[in-house]
Amino acid sequence: AYIEVSTDGGRTWDILPGRYTTDTNPTGNSFGHAYTGKSGVEGRDSETEEPIWIKEEVDLTPYVGQEVLIRFEYITDDAVNHVGLCVDDIAIPELGYFYDVEEGEGGWVAEGFIRTDNVLPQRFLVQLIELDSEPRVRRMELDQRQEGRLVVRGLGEEVERAVLVVSGLAPVTTELASYEYSIVPVED
Repeated sequence: AYIEVSTDGGRTWDILPGRYTTDTNPTGNSFGHAYTGKSGVEGRDSETEEPIWIKEEVDLTPYVGQEVLIRFEYITDDAVNHVGLCVDDIAIPELGYFYDVEEGEGGWVAEGFIRTDNVLPQRFLVQLIELDSEPRVRRMELDQRQEGRLVVRGLGEEVERAVLVVSGLAPVTTELASYEYSIVPVED
């Protein structure tokens, strides 16, 4: 991800270095000073630690007196699809500008980004595949709380095996969804 500035209405963009960017380019795919997805892990194990919120600063003094566009750019490819970029509390104190992202658009265009309060509504599709001489698929009806119940009769006898398939249906994310299930015997 990059922070960029344009002085020509968005035709060209300068990539800005920051305290937490790196110009290391081991795969030859970086366009310049970039955020790696492991922000704030300096001094910690970057392979196992989760990224944390950082307070970043970039130098805009080369652009003083000019009208500029500022953008946050996240670039990926078809082979890699990670969680993306989160931005909050944008400020240019010298101009008296402070934008708390939760307060609305504030003049920013979320082109390609989703504005979220960190929670996307999660629904599930739950299906049971019963494997016997004639496999069949049953869909579990879920209530508003995303809870449901299915009974498998004859498991180990008429039904040789059963496979439970749980699919998260939240849009525009590849993040894992948490769920719980339990298997209990029932009396006939």
